[in-house]
Amino acid sequence: MLFGLSLVLAVALAVELRRRAPLPTHQGVADAIRRLERILPPLSRLGLADRFEPPEPTPEERRAELVQGYVDGDLSEADLERELESVLEGAGDEGGPSTIAETTKRPGRESEPLTERERG
Repeated sequence: MLFGLSLVLAVALAVELRRRAPLPTHQGVADAIRRLERILPPLSRLGLADRFEPPEPTPEERRAELVQGYVDGDLSEADLERELESVLEGAGDEGGPSTIAETTKRPGRESEPLTERERG
């Protein structure tokens, strides 16, 4: 009888620890689970795909990614401006820079915004 009680408590402890433990996030894993949920609809009740979905980047993180892409040469100036405008529109009034000139800095000169002539 004690063995049965200890087994039940061990299972309950394992379930609770698993529930509280953070799951690693990865878009590929989330996509694979979503495909499985379409094949086996009862799996969708568990919400596993949402647990593996990486969080959306904050507007500040997205701006930093875009500026780095521009500095690396992956984005043209027009692409950078278009993407920054969409980030700024999506950010709303969360503070932060209100214009592209305040957001985009010249490489190597972190404190100076791009001038009108440098932006195009």
